[in-house]
Amino acid sequence: MSRFRLLVTDEIDREGVDRLRAEEEFIVDEVPTLPQAELAERIGDYDAFVGRSATKLPAAILKRGTKLRVIGRAGVGTDNIDIPAATELGIAIINAPAGNTIAVAELFFGALIGLVRHVPRAARSMREGRWDRSDLLGTELRGRCLAIVGLGRIGSEVALRARAFGMNITAFDPYITDERFDLLRVSRERQQSARHRPRGVAVQPSGHTRHGRAQQAARLPGADCPADDAARMARRVAHADRGPAAHRRRGPRRAGVRGRARLGRGRRAAESRARRLAGPAGRGRRGCAGPATVDHPTARRSIRARRSRST
Repeated sequence: MSRFRLLVTDEIDREGVDRLRAEEEFIVDEVPTLPQAELAERIGDYDAFVGRSATKLPAAILKRGTKLRVIGRAGVGTDNIDIPAATELGIAIINAPAGNTIAVAELFFGALIGLVRHVPRAARSMREGRWDRSDLLGTELRGRCLAIVGLGRIGSEVALRARAFGMNITAFDPYITDERFDLLRVSRERQQSARHRPRGVAVQPSGHTRHGRAQQAARLPGADCPADDAARMARRVAHADRGPAAHRRRGPRRAGVRGRARLGRGRRAAESRARRLAGPAGRGRRGCAGPATVDHPTARRSIRARRSRST
C-alpha cells in the first residue's frame, strides 16, 4: 500500500491533525511555520501541504514541490497561494470556507452586546474603582431591527441567533432564493431600480408611506447598484428602529419670511385685479357695463373695508 506524506504547519488545530494521523496511508509531519528558504528545501518531499495564511506559497516554491498534488487551506482565503501557478502545475487547492462561520457569528454578537450594554466602559470604570451603574444601563436587543447585507453562511448564522434574541431581521441579498429567506424567517429587502421607484414617497419598513418635503425619498446616483440599495436599506432600517416618529417633523410647520412674502404678493395681486375689473366709474373690464366680478375672498374683504372707510 502506497503512503502519502503530508506537511502540516501554521499551528493547525489539534483535532484536525489527529484526524489526519488516524488514516493509515498518511504520514503526517507537523512543524511550526517555516521560513521561505527552509520551506523551499523541504516541500519537494511531500504529496500534500496543509497550512493557514501565515505560510506564503508563491510560484517559486510551488515549482520546487515536484510531488505536490494537493494544498489544503485551513480557512477561507487563498490569497497566500499563487493560484495560476498551482493550476498550471496541476495542484489542487482545497479551502474550508465554513471553518470559522460559527466563530464569526458569535464574535459579532459579542461585539454587539458589548456595544449596546457598554461592557468596555463598565470594565474600565470598575478597574478605576467607580460604580457608574446608572450610566451603564444600555438597551435591550429584543424588538430592535437588524439589517444583514449578504445572507450567506455567516449572515444565516447571525440571523438564527438574532431570532433567538427576539430581533426584527431584514436582509438584502439578490443571489439568495425566497425559500431561504422564508426558512430563516427574514424579511427580504428587494432591489428597486431608480426608473421604477416613485419620486417623493419614502417607504418605511413598517408598511405605510409618508409624503412631504422632509420625507421625500432621495434619488441617489447609481441606484441600480446592489451596494446602493443595501446602503439605502440600512438607512431605512435605522429610521424604523427609532420608530415612526423619526420620520416626522420635530416642531410645528411654520411659514418662513419667504412664505409670508409670497402670500403678501398673492393678496396684492388679487386686489389689483379687482380694482382693474371695477374701474374708476364702476364699469367692468374693457368698458363693458355692469358690476365687476371678484372671486378672491381676500380681495372682496379688502374692497369692502376700503369702501366703508371712504363712506
